[in-house]
Amino acid sequence: MSSFTPFKKLHSLEKRKSLHEELTRNCPDSFPVICEKSSSSTMPHLVKPRFVVKGKLTVGNFIRHVRARLALTEEETIFVFVKNTIPQMTTTIGELYYKHAEEDGFLYMTYQEESVYGN
Repeated sequence: MSSFTPFKKLHSLEKRKSLHEELTRNCPDSFPVICEKSSSSTMPHLVKPRFVVKGKLTVGNFIRHVRARLALTEEETIFVFVKNTIPQMTTTIGELYYKHAEEDGFLYMTYQEESVYGN
């Protein structure tokens, strides 16, 4: 099993800022999002955790994209978090970005399965 290195540790702040500038120059109506597995999750890591997302896309629709990349079945439930909070499904990525983007220009999200909450 290969080890996983988080995006922030893989790339310096300057490199991340440069990537942000490149992405926003090429897609000015979209937002760069990094979505990585929560450290407490048993789900697989996304091979490509970087997304370029239209600002009007809702969290619910974004989750569909994450589910597709993970090839989850309908029975498998995931939650996404922004700064340890579950955003409402109807919130847009643009709204989250303007409230929670970090200094490098990326919005960071994590995902994990439902069972993490231990029923």
